[in-house]
Amino acid sequence: MKNKFYLLILAVIFSMAIAGCDETNNPPGQFTNGVFVINEGAFGSSNGEVSFIKSDNSVNNNQYAAANGGLILGDVLQSMHINNGNAYLLVNNSNKVVVVDIDDLKNTTTINGFLLPRFMVSYNGKGYISEYIDFVNNGNVMIVDLSTNAIVDSVQVGKLPEQMMMVGSSLLVANSGDTTLHLVNTTTLAKTNIGDIDYPKYITKTSDGNIWVLYTGKPAWSGTQTDGGLLVLNSTATAIVKTINIGSTAFNNPSQLATDGNNLYYEYLGNVYKIDKSATVAPASPFITGPATSFYGMNYYSANNTLFVADAKNFVSSGVVKRYNASTGALIDTLNVGVAPNGFVFN
Repeated sequence: MKNKFYLLILAVIFSMAIAGCDETNNPPGQFTNGVFVINEGAFGSSNGEVSFIKSDNSVNNNQYAAANGGLILGDVLQSMHINNGNAYLLVNNSNKVVVVDIDDLKNTTTINGFLLPRFMVSYNGKGYISEYIDFVNNGNVMIVDLSTNAIVDSVQVGKLPEQMMMVGSSLLVANSGDTTLHLVNTTTLAKTNIGDIDYPKYITKTSDGNIWVLYTGKPAWSGTQTDGGLLVLNSTATAIVKTINIGSTAFNNPSQLATDGNNLYYEYLGNVYKIDKSATVAPASPFITGPATSFYGMNYYSANNTLFVADAKNFVSSGVVKRYNASTGALIDTLNVGVAPNGFVFN
């Protein structure tokens, strides 16, 4: 009887110790002053995950599982959006959006009913989520009431809608599978096509208020390859300021887009190019040469003037993040993260 009593006491102490470790691993508020890394995971493997780079440059991987008792996030974590204390994790091939508390990444709910969700923006209590539907037909922007996490409406846009941006009360949508760049009135859901460029995909804004859209051009496998470039709109997306041709070569088109406010950074031929917002032609020489084996994501972190580059390596084992001085292009360090890192969210 005494042995059973002692074993019971030891079991209680062990359980308390485990609970204490879980709390230590994910204390509330730990995900501040750092960078979330979106790790897609290997397609079909349901190993999408979140890494977090702390302000002391240490890296914590598999943070969703750590916060949720080993729970699997899903197949292909495409992107992450933060709004009003919540983080929305768009799990593309699992057709869902997982909502977590930004303080500790604990799952609060899951929103189903999507078909290949891609990116999200929020405005006036609603979330706007681009979804492919499939790879042939036009896609949608699904509208979610963020107070209830219920899908309340949708609007059909172009093929393969990707990144979006709020422009006042309107929504700018880049449709990466056709030539359309839609501006959607969020009150009436009426849409206007304000562009005629091949495969617009990435959107950002510079300090002068101008909106920059990188269009990749048609790839070689489409049958007729076309050049990619930069389309620059005014701050209300009502007029084209300029267009800058980047080009294309055999099986290579430009991709990615980031800004520090005054300069733009994009990928072409495996290199990073840097262009001033006042420029009218693309730079002839790269800013950073060959930073990645499999260039898969890029963003600028203003807190320390750093350019983040995601290298997916072979897409089935752990990838890396390379950080560069955004002024000089010098490599700062290389950090090990999860499988197929594709983007960064700063918090």
